Amino acid sequence: MTGSFTLSVMVDPAALAAARSMQNWLPTLQAELEPAIETSLQTMETTAIGFCYDHFANPSGYLEGSFTIQGPTTSGNAVQGYLSNDAPHAWRREYGFSGMTDSLGRYFPYDPGIMYLNNTLTNTMSQTLLAVQNAVEMAIAKVGAV
Repeated sequence: MTGSFTLSVMVDPAALAAARSMQNWLPTLQAELEPAIETSLQTMETTAIGFCYDHFANPSGYLEGSFTIQGPTTSGNAVQGYLSNDAPHAWRREYGFSGMTDSLGRYFPYDPGIMYLNNTLTNTMSQTLLAVQNAVEMAIAKVGAV
């Protein structure tokens, strides 16, 4: 037979089932990431507070008590959360205030920051990465892709 073409495709039922289970990948991943992000944010908050008490010359507790965790929230494909501090002097304690004058007219010739949030991120990065990796592995196992 000239001009005739036959194609036969056989799909392994297990592979087909694994492919179908991936349809639930994103919501499954997000459900696993949310508690991982929440725990990581709580760890960051605790670490930041401890760093402040350990490194401030005279901690008053105001800045240390002004941390706020927002989230985690799911938006589109992302799971995100925020650790913030809205104390009026939070920025200057992070980055310093050397050579500046405050709202009361006081001049600060030498007032270096202590990078409390930068240090917190550095000190909690590996723990946060591990939490996210574990969440991804749990999601993969739940959808049966492995």
